[in-house]
Amino acid sequence: MSRLTVYAVNQAGECVPHTEFRNSWGGAILIWDYLIQKYFPLKPGQQSWEGEASLMIKMQPVWDLFKRSDVDLIDRIALGSTFDMVMVKRENIKALAIAFTALHQRMTEMGLLTNPDRVNHILLQADLFREMAGDSDIQAICWQQTSCARDMWRVKNDKEDEESHPYNINTDTGHWFLFDEIMGKGVK
Repeated sequence: MSRLTVYAVNQAGECVPHTEFRNSWGGAILIWDYLIQKYFPLKPGQQSWEGEASLMIKMQPVWDLFKRSDVDLIDRIALGSTFDMVMVKRENIKALAIAFTALHQRMTEMGLLTNPDRVNHILLQADLFREMAGDSDIQAICWQQTSCARDMWRVKNDKEDEESHPYNINTDTGHWFLFDEIMGKGVK
């Protein structure tokens, strides 16, 4: 079964697995489903997105919500957390926990979590983030949203390297910081 992994960036700058959640459908896909239902409501008489050229197949309109200043800050934080190579600095982890707690409440109010069999790691992640925010050995956190994809936090120096090593924010490139990006867009 797939899993969602939250990584901690240690003091040496290495991304190391911290916590795994079984079944990755309780992370990014749940967030995307919430955003689709909120920002792209079904047409009258339409029962679901399934059966059409679904937004779950053509995700660009959903991902573009991150750039829109008219989209709620909590929704932008949640969406940004699902993107590749994103990190959250330790000083922003408490704000991330608050956003995920609010997101869980919104999902509950929307009725998205009424099925007891629906996988949901949102509130568990919020609790984890609160714990991680107090750990002075953590510089930042990041995610591998599904184990079905290549682990972006394991890298090789070149194509001929047989061994991979943990991604290091001091020497490897490509990562970006969620709250820096959001604040750079002028959203407060």
